[in-house]
Amino acid sequence: MPRPKILMILPTARDLRHLSAPEIRSRYDLAFLGRDVENPGDLDADAFLELVRAHVRRKGRPDGLVGDDDYPANLLAGVLTQGWKLPGPSPRALWLCQHKFYSREAQKKLVPEAVPPFALIPVNRKWKRSGLDFPFFAKPVKGYLSILSRRVDTAADLARLQREARKKLPYFLKPFGRVAELAKLSREFPAGGLNLVGEGLLAGHQVTLEGYVFGGRAHLIDIVDSHFYPGTGSFRRFETPSRLPEPVQEKMFRIAKRFVEGIGFDGGIFNVEFLYEPESGVAKILEVNSRMASQFADLTEALHGTNTYEILLDLSLGRHPHFRRFAGEAKTAASFVLRKFEDAFVARVPREAELRDIRKKVPGSSFEVLVEEGRRLSSHFQQDDESYRYGLINVSARDRSELRRKFETCRRLLPFRFTR
Repeated sequence: MPRPKILMILPTARDLRHLSAPEIRSRYDLAFLGRDVENPGDLDADAFLELVRAHVRRKGRPDGLVGDDDYPANLLAGVLTQGWKLPGPSPRALWLCQHKFYSREAQKKLVPEAVPPFALIPVNRKWKRSGLDFPFFAKPVKGYLSILSRRVDTAADLARLQREARKKLPYFLKPFGRVAELAKLSREFPAGGLNLVGEGLLAGHQVTLEGYVFGGRAHLIDIVDSHFYPGTGSFRRFETPSRLPEPVQEKMFRIAKRFVEGIGFDGGIFNVEFLYEPESGVAKILEVNSRMASQFADLTEALHGTNTYEILLDLSLGRHPHFRRFAGEAKTAASFVLRKFEDAFVARVPREAELRDIRKKVPGSSFEVLVEEGRRLSSHFQQDDESYRYGLINVSARDRSELRRKFETCRRLLPFRFTR
């Protein structure tokens, strides 16, 4: 049987690493077009879509098409799959996940018990307060790695955030607005990207629930606990399996299922970030993402025996994925985020040969270098407002104590070097 042809647009380095695995290449005929851009505003959406169409005219229409990276690849893939009638979530369903205000509106209709108070806040004019009091949390309606996302205590805080947003968002959002036009979403959803959404403050234990939808029915992949550097909103590690009680996890999946099925999301992977308050027993949605949590693909493979990319590829072909929970060899896995809280010059990063050596010394480990040698940490676009990511360490183990030992060994062996 010939291998099915799948085209991936704008792949990230992580996509290429996972999809170069021999077991995946032996089952799928994969082609890649374009490269992930550091700042999404650098991409000309129309020119890129024409590039894809020209590729298809030369090579023939693929059996499946995917764009996994959150923005803009995921939205552009929706435009293309709808146009070619290929399997995959519709642009409208993607929009109801990615536009954070309209996502909240849909959540309020479908899962009202899981939604905090919220309000649309324009970037270009003074906000007429309604339905939301200070303090609250504010973020762009199209978010990216917590950029411009923060607590707002006063009108002065909000004015400062609006000024920053006016400078940074217009360029960043160019592909976002263009996709809305191409997918004919602007009339139904007139509030464009140049807005913030304010949300009531939430607290509790944060997790990421990942799942997929096939044939209109949602299925759970995993629930991963989030841990933060003390006193910050910067992620320190993501760990699975979740320590939350099973009934709480089941409640979260029921909420996620009602939402994604209710908006017509189908043929794709999604993830939902939740906050759970143990005192009240309430689970609230932080946000919904219309893509896989690709940082966790190693963790899913170790714990459940199936790499999440395999699920993505099967869904792109209209196939039900072969996935069974907790069928992997590991009992626990985590993704550790290496950060600095002061800017620095990247004097040295690990070489590929060095990473291979560490993987041999520490079985069940993998790494990502997120910065470039010869640049300052602050010059990399994909950073949050509090810290600077420079690497990831993913490890799996038989128990949590072994997990920590493996991480400490990897961190000690990684030859990063920084100067002022």
